Amino acid sequence: DTFRQNHTSILKDDQVLRTTERGMAALAGREAPPLYDKMLAWLDRVVLARLLTACREDARVDSLCGGVNGAERERILFHVMWLLKHGMLSLQRVPSPAVVREGAMR
Repeated sequence: DTFRQNHTSILKDDQVLRTTERGMAALAGREAPPLYDKMLAWLDRVVLARLLTACREDARVDSLCGGVNGAERERILFHVMWLLKHGMLSLQRVPSPAVVREGAMR
């Protein structure tokens, strides 16, 4: 239960992400992402900034993995998970196709 709030699930290609207010503040230079010295070996500031920029409007996971900074897919997903963990990105709820079809009939 201690880490229940952290995003530890596998991201699916069709999931939609959006930059949060905290992420927008980081992009604007009003808030610094919590980049600890030991994390700098794993995180690329350019990739973080590009992901936050790409998600200012809703962005699907698969669209983010199309070569951001030439990084491998797993590395991009690691950056996405880190941004989710620190509240700079959020997962958007997208209705299932069945719900959309049902709502369209009304």
